Amino acid sequence: MTKEDMKQISDLMDEKFIASEGRMRAEIVASEARTGEKIDRVENNLSAEIKKNRISMTRHMQELNAKWVETNEKLDRMLARMDGMDKNMSAMRAEMDAVPKRFDAVETNLGRKISESEAATRRYTEKLFFQVAEGKKKRSVRSSGLEG
Repeated sequence: MTKEDMKQISDLMDEKFIASEGRMRAEIVASEARTGEKIDRVENNLSAEIKKNRISMTRHMQELNAKWVETNEKLDRMLARMDGMDKNMSAMRAEMDAVPKRFDAVETNLGRKISESEAATRRYTEKLFFQVAEGKKKRSVRSSGLEG
């Protein structure tokens, strides 16, 4: 092998190396591009998934908030009913407490009326006895006046 043959072989190897290096660089660039596309696709998919999850979570939070409001309204209504029942119970207790007082008042009133009735009956009876006694006196005076 001559120097020139060696130079040709060396040049040929350089060309093949350069061509191979070019292909490798092109393949690396293409691979990086594909990897970049895949990364972009994954990022886009993740972004879309995050957005969907955020929307879903927002809806879920809104539903929970609506249920919370509804539950609070129900509790408020129940508390209002319980407050009303408590007031009714207090009113009934007051009425029940007033029953003995009313009974005492009726009993006192009846006692007074009975006393008044007894007093009126006594006065009437006394008046009748007095009239009967007066009538007996008048009869006895008349009878004695006729005889004498």
